[in-house]
Amino acid sequence: MIGASDIARIAATGTKPYGHISSLPAEGAEEHYRRYLESRLEDESCTAFPGPNGVVLLCGLPWDSERFGVRCGRIEVHGDASLCAALGAARDRGYRFLWSKCPSGNPILAHALEDAGFRLMDCEMVLVHAGGGAERNESRFRVEAICAKPIPELASIGGVFSKSRFHADPNIANEAADGLWRESVINALAGKADEVFVAFDGDKPVGMVSCMDDALSADVFGKPVRTFFHVGVLPGQQGKGAGRQMLAAAIKGSSAKVAALRVETQSANTAALALYQGCGFRIAASYYSFHYWV
Repeated sequence: MIGASDIARIAATGTKPYGHISSLPAEGAEEHYRRYLESRLEDESCTAFPGPNGVVLLCGLPWDSERFGVRCGRIEVHGDASLCAALGAARDRGYRFLWSKCPSGNPILAHALEDAGFRLMDCEMVLVHAGGGAERNESRFRVEAICAKPIPELASIGGVFSKSRFHADPNIANEAADGLWRESVINALAGKADEVFVAFDGDKPVGMVSCMDDALSADVFGKPVRTFFHVGVLPGQQGKGAGRQMLAAAIKGSSAKVAALRVETQSANTAALALYQGCGFRIAASYYSFHYWV
């Protein structure tokens, strides 16, 4: 059983989800982590496996399960806790695929995941906006902020995310990985995202940036931490400045209403890293993504 004092101890000593954002108060980052742990422990889709100074959570991933046709889940390790019980429960409950993520600065956890049979798929870079990058002179493209407006022409942007951990996994067909991203893009445009910035060349949509706001962070910091997702330009329109102009508009349109701006990409995606850094983002953290097939 995990009590309030256990949660407080893990939140105080563990790797905080927003601990890498220097502009946020440290006590707020700890409070956010505490509330996050409480919400996960109250979530009926998650099962907790306590350890001496931490907890392992086994949480279902229904959307992934539906996409891949097998039961999928996520393993979260918070503090010092063994993976054995959680993996045994996952096997008993019919899970076929598990995903886990650990800070790149925690080799002990990375080795524990490897020893348990997890395999590294990618290294995710987290960048935080440090100022600048919102003013651009380009005017070729028109950028609009939309919400819940399906744009079928942009569904194929899902195909540009070919460096994802799903594509790196030899057990997942490229067609299935592409399909997952296409559906994710469609869902974002249909209203799953809090806001979407779309670039148009005339009347033709050519790119998008979707925005996801963390509601829990808004309760703690007064404004949400916003993460940019689905930053992509249609293949035939790449290299013309749409990405920079679109990101600049998204930064300008977001900055006043959020506590911080983040974006994530794979370390191998050097083109995306250069784009984000050119728009004022700076590397703040990195995480290893591991997959496990039962």
